[in-house]
Amino acid sequence: MGGKKMTIRDIASRSGVSRATVSRYLNGGHWVSDEAAAKIRKVIDQTGYVANKNARSLATGHSDSVAFLLGEPQELLFDDPNFSTLLRSIADELGRKGMSLIMMTTDNDAENERNLKFLRGGPVDGVLLVAWHRGVHKGLLKSLREMRMPVVVAEYPPIDAKAVSYVHVDDYQGAAQATRYLAERGARRIGMLAGPEGPSGTRARIRGFEDMLEQLDLEPEGIEHGGYNKASGYEATLRLLGQAGRVDDAGGAESAENADNTENADIADGAGRVDNAGDIGLTDNADNVDNAGNANQTGGADNTGDIKRAGNAAKVEQTDNAAKAESPIDGLFAASDLMAAGALQALRQQGLAVPGDVQVVGFDDQAVARICEPPLTTIRQPFDGIGKHMVDQLIDLMNGGAPSGTTLPLELVVRESTK
Repeated sequence: MGGKKMTIRDIASRSGVSRATVSRYLNGGHWVSDEAAAKIRKVIDQTGYVANKNARSLATGHSDSVAFLLGEPQELLFDDPNFSTLLRSIADELGRKGMSLIMMTTDNDAENERNLKFLRGGPVDGVLLVAWHRGVHKGLLKSLREMRMPVVVAEYPPIDAKAVSYVHVDDYQGAAQATRYLAERGARRIGMLAGPEGPSGTRARIRGFEDMLEQLDLEPEGIEHGGYNKASGYEATLRLLGQAGRVDDAGGAESAENADNTENADIADGAGRVDNAGDIGLTDNADNVDNAGNANQTGGADNTGDIKRAGNAAKVEQTDNAAKAESPIDGLFAASDLMAAGALQALRQQGLAVPGDVQVVGFDDQAVARICEPPLTTIRQPFDGIGKHMVDQLIDLMNGGAPSGTTLPLELVVRESTK
């Protein structure tokens, strides 16, 4: 064809059938004989013809494209691995169905209006709406419904659930299971690191945590909210331990961002501070042997180093015991693996061993759970299942189906952060 782009007219001419027959073949093959289909398929294979999606969209009213609308600041797509994991699952599922994905984010009212204007133009057939940190914006969901846009929400919806398709996990059951497991492993003073206030998932996990403790005749040792990230998990854990603001420059640990690189940070209240790489000082041990003269009295100057090491070892033991005695919790349920990773860091810096002093259970089963030290016991979210159900339910809506809801179960994955 001399480089000319192939058209339906060209395919029809080469295969010896009508343009209407080619069109029917490209749109599903209805009312096309096997003989005609074979001729058309042979020409398409020979020429590498690809249907013009814009022309097809005008003819059929469908674009075969779906919007993934993230109702959060766009940086969270990269900061929170749950979003990227779900996005990959959805893209794979749409790819298997021959459909395309358009990525959109909305962080404020102006972006909401801009996105709604784009969607009203008809470039997509449906919307997959995700907002786990802030919760789904009621106004945005209402606007999408008013324009009769098929929508599936990745959480229990904030409005009439019977009128909205949704897919979510059983957050209540997952939190209850994590809490029960901590108690079964011996924890009796259990605290919680909850997610941002507002979303249905946060509320359900708190209810599951509290209800399970009530069933076990245990009292919650505090609930601290955070932002599903490591830094907030670190800070919330310090608040639970009563140590907020106590990590200072003893080892350069001013925040969760640089605490990973700090070997010498404050430990539990009253237990002393790490003053330098080699010495740990306690204010009430002024009579420690610390010079050659005192060393001679206990066995000679040659033993000065041994005596100092023995004194320091005793002080370290006192420090550890003080930290353990003052820990208000012996179990911790974190509403995300990243928050749990921050908790592990805070506990370590406070001189508390995991799982020896405090057992920890996370939520999600992201890659960080496997590389934590120790590896994290957690609640696994079925992201592949979430993505598949969202796509299937959206396609059903696009084909005229009624709204439906799906609640997926969760799974406990046991690793080394529990006994």
